Amino acid sequence: MKIVHRFLHHYFAISLIASVKAVGEQWKEEEWDGDDSWRTTDAIWDNLGCEDIFSTERPIHSQQKWKQAIDIFHAIVGDGHLDPLKNGFSVGIEAKQTEGKGRGIYATHPIKKGELVWSSKRTARFDDGDDYRHFLSVLDVDFACDVLQWAYVQDVSDSDEHQELQISVDLDEGCFCNGEGDGEPSSVGCDEDEAVNFEGGCRSNYFALRDIEAGEEFICNYSEFALPDGWTEFGLL
Repeated sequence: MKIVHRFLHHYFAISLIASVKAVGEQWKEEEWDGDDSWRTTDAIWDNLGCEDIFSTERPIHSQQKWKQAIDIFHAIVGDGHLDPLKNGFSVGIEAKQTEGKGRGIYATHPIKKGELVWSSKRTARFDDGDDYRHFLSVLDVDFACDVLQWAYVQDVSDSDEHQELQISVDLDEGCFCNGEGDGEPSSVGCDEDEAVNFEGGCRSNYFALRDIEAGEEFICNYSEFALPDGWTEFGLL
C-alpha cells in the first residue's frame, strides 16, 4: 500500500506540474497586456468575485490545502525549498474564528518576551508579477481570494543601500495574524536584539514583543513588513 500511495502521489504531482506549466505557456503567448481583468490586484479581486466569497465565513484551511498551494508555487517558480510538512511557528498555536475579525491565531501556552514565534519557512516569494498572476489563476477561486487578501510586498534586501522587492504569501497559519486595531498594540513582530541571532533577521523572523498569555491572540503590525505601494513595481497596482 505504501508503494501504491507513493506512486499515486508522484503521478498527481507530475500531473499538477504539467497542467501548471501548460497554463504558463499559454500566458506567455497571450501576454497580460491584453487582459485587463488580470492586470491589477483590484481587477483580479473583481474578476474572481472575491467580494461575494468574503460575504460568508472563510474556513481554517487544512494542511492538505496548504500543501496543494505549496506544490503549485514550486511548479511555477521551479523552487522546492518550502517544507509542506512544517509550518513557520516555533510555539504552539491554534487557528480559529475570531468574533468581528474572521480568522485569527492564538497561543496555546505562555510565551516569554523575545521568544521566536514565527519564521518564513513556508513563505512563497515571487520576484515577477506574472508568476504571481499565474499562481492565483491555478488556485481554487476561493483560496485565490484568500491569497489576494494575505499577500504583501516586502523588501527582502539585507542592505540599507537598495531595495529588493518581492511579493510574499505566507502559506501557513501565519497569514491569519490580525493587525492592530481598537487599541490592540502588536504582540508579535521585529525584535532587533533577538533577530541578529537568526538567519534573515527581522525580514524572516518575528518574536514576542512582550509576555503573551496562553489563549491570547497574536496581533501583528503589518507596516513593519508590508509596503503598500510596492505593488506598482510589479504592475499590479
